[in-house]
Amino acid sequence: MDWDLLSSRYPDLAFLLHMEAQGSCSNASCIDEERLWLKKLKLEGVDILYIYGIGLGYSYEVLKDWLHEKEERLLVFLEDQIQSLKTVFSTDLGKEILQDPKVHLCYAANASQWDSVLESCAAQFLSDRIEVAFLPSYQKRFRNRCDRIRMGLLRKTSVMHALLSESLHYHILMKNLAHNFLHLPSSYLANRWNGKFAGIPAIICGAGPSLSSAIPLLKSLEQKALLFAGGSTITALSRQGIRPHIAMAFDPNREEKERLAANAAFEVPFIYSARLHRDVLSAFHGDLGYMSSGTGGSFEAWMHEKLDIDVETIGKELSMEAMSVTTLATALAHKMGCNPIVFCGVDLAYTGLKKYAPGVIASASVNILGESKEKKAMEQLIIKKNCKGKPLYTLVKWIMESAALGDYAKMYGNTQFFNATEEGLDIPYVEKAPLSEIVKRYCNTPHDLRGRLRVEVENARLSSPSCESIRLQYDALCRSLNRCIEIMETACEELSLDTESPKVTVLEMDLQEEEAYHVLLDHALHAYGQLALRRGGEGLCWKKQAWEECLKIAKECSSILKSGTVSACCAES
Repeated sequence: MDWDLLSSRYPDLAFLLHMEAQGSCSNASCIDEERLWLKKLKLEGVDILYIYGIGLGYSYEVLKDWLHEKEERLLVFLEDQIQSLKTVFSTDLGKEILQDPKVHLCYAANASQWDSVLESCAAQFLSDRIEVAFLPSYQKRFRNRCDRIRMGLLRKTSVMHALLSESLHYHILMKNLAHNFLHLPSSYLANRWNGKFAGIPAIICGAGPSLSSAIPLLKSLEQKALLFAGGSTITALSRQGIRPHIAMAFDPNREEKERLAANAAFEVPFIYSARLHRDVLSAFHGDLGYMSSGTGGSFEAWMHEKLDIDVETIGKELSMEAMSVTTLATALAHKMGCNPIVFCGVDLAYTGLKKYAPGVIASASVNILGESKEKKAMEQLIIKKNCKGKPLYTLVKWIMESAALGDYAKMYGNTQFFNATEEGLDIPYVEKAPLSEIVKRYCNTPHDLRGRLRVEVENARLSSPSCESIRLQYDALCRSLNRCIEIMETACEELSLDTESPKVTVLEMDLQEEEAYHVLLDHALHAYGQLALRRGGEGLCWKKQAWEECLKIAKECSSILKSGTVSACCAES
């Protein structure tokens, strides 16, 4: 065994192997079996292949050509059998594995360490295009563990990649933030509705295929329960003649505008977050309500401080896996004091091989074969069983959402939560019950809900921010941003001449004195630094790459803050 090589890459593991007595390894698979198994893997579009079980390393030999075809590909072995490692690293093939920089090893000493090991993998290997496979002998011996490892990696990778993407593309999100904050002077603040609808039932509607069966009952609840609709659900309900009491949208992507273009619920109170795609607000003519949810990142926090908007963030108790409008609608309903809170049409699955309830998109049918080829962690297809024991098709992101909703319901035991969705994925800790039964038990007292909403909308109006005060803050931030640009341009020039220039350290200190750096750039600089290192940057070379990318973001943000779109929005306000 090459102890020097092992110690240089995995010092902790080398120490453990030194302490391990030599023994026989019963988990080794033959190369013919591994070739047959690996042929079944669908690796098109995969950047990172995780394999639980290193065996005698034959899988590396089979995958070597695939691994080195593209720069971004990595092979990560996951192992918890120390004797397997001692055996393989005593071979020539094991030495070759250790020498290959595109191969990594992650070791869990016991079952309790797996969660942190998988967390570390998701943070270290920065791609969401992954596949998780298992040595055939491990698949037979540790089936439950294999399932937990696969789902753990998919879920943790999804969260980590979402955070990374936000950091790398914050300048794109800025187009929405800068535009939408200029609507604050004409908006009310939904965060001020704390306890204002105590004891009123809330129906959190989703746009899942099973929503259609609930339409007749939902139409009868105009004065008996608050209907919440987010994103596509607004269109799904309005096309059936139902006006939700509260409409919400937070998605920053253009698809949100396209999905909402066909909605007919123009006059209902509409709640937005700063990250919402900037073109969506034009589709609604009712009262606009701003909700502070923390989803706008550091720019949102900075604007709140500058405009003296001091409110408790809604949804801060939600887990990192909560990435949907449904989870935020649930948090708002709880904040308002609603009880019970009922999920309806929240299938979180392709019920009947459909994506949406009727009316959202032209064709809601699902091509399961096509979906099964998806390699992005969050979008990967998973087959589970529903409460009746029947198989259903779901996605990793919906499993995450189900877990997030369940954790939230468990956290607030004083509020009753029910899942009235007829089909689809179960929500942990949430009782399943027919909507008819819930309505019969809890929705008996009529209320003038729309009248109460009108009153609370007026009571929650924002009075302090003006369009001019917001523009003044933008101008000040833009001046700081321009100083950042000058500093980074000088730093990039210095790094081009000398990667160890001491002047760069001084420039870094100057950069950190700028307000715009902390508001817009520090997360991006850190993220690009991680990516540059991941791509093999050496010495301070990675820093030059990171600064160059961050410089582009700074220029883009400066352009956004000075853009005609922002000016036009201000004029409209």
